[in-house]
Amino acid sequence: MREIELEKAQAKLSRIMKDSRAGKPTIITRDGEKVAVILSYDDYQNLPGVRWPTDVPVDQNRQRPE
Repeated sequence: MREIELEKAQAKLSRIMKDSRAGKPTIITRDGEKVAVILSYDDYQNLPGVRWPTDVPVDQNRQRPE
């Protein structure tokens, strides 16, 4: 899995999204710390332990279950 600094990721977001759909997730770093992963929606749905319903809109004011 490749890693890319946040500032570079912002400039290359379209490419990162395309790569994620091709099964190539990307780790986003900030100040050298791993802070996020971009992966395809299909890969996300297949993660073990994903409980949040993915077929309904998310209310931005509501917290996700823990």
